[in-house]
Amino acid sequence: MDQERLEELVLAHQAEIYRYVRYLGADPATAADLVQDTFLAVFQGADLPDFANVRARAAWLREIARLRFLMFCRRRRTSPVDVSSERLEQAVVVGVALHLGE
Repeated sequence: MDQERLEELVLAHQAEIYRYVRYLGADPATAADLVQDTFLAVFQGADLPDFANVRARAAWLREIARLRFLMFCRRRRTSPVDVSSERLEQAVVVGVALHLGE
């Protein structure tokens, strides 16, 4: 895909894809990143299908954005959490205190 065609696509659909990703549950910063990832995937992929229908092209872009959002959610869910031992000990003390009713 040439850069000029991609620019037209971004200008025509960027706001709509951003709203869609926000609707799916992404925070504003993540949504902006996912929109960028969506258009990057389009640019790196095969040629843009020749959609005469703008609604079909928008649906195609929303599907790419949805898949990017799902991949983001999977990565986030499986990412390790770094907890310091000091914070863990504090949590145990608070948990024990709550359990004992202190």
